[in-house]
Amino acid sequence: MTDRNTAPATRASETAAADQGHTLKPWPAFIRISKGGDYLGMSRSMFNDFAQNDPSFPRKVKLSSRCVGYRRAALDAWLEAKERGEA
Repeated sequence: MTDRNTAPATRASETAAADQGHTLKPWPAFIRISKGGDYLGMSRSMFNDFAQNDPSFPRKVKLSSRCVGYRRAALDAWLEAKERGEA
């Protein structure tokens, strides 16, 4: 089961940061496109490829003309479906 406040790929870095006395902020509920790859542990271009070519990938949410991103819960659900081989 994954922790809903962090991406699975960042757990090791969080543990290392905690060992050094650093604390990391939890990911927000809304993740901008520019940070989506970081959240899922992939490159920005791979994130964009999934967004454009994978029909199971979550839909973008447009909050305003200049603010577009994804719900963190939708990205988590997509990744969990991929892990189970459902998407």
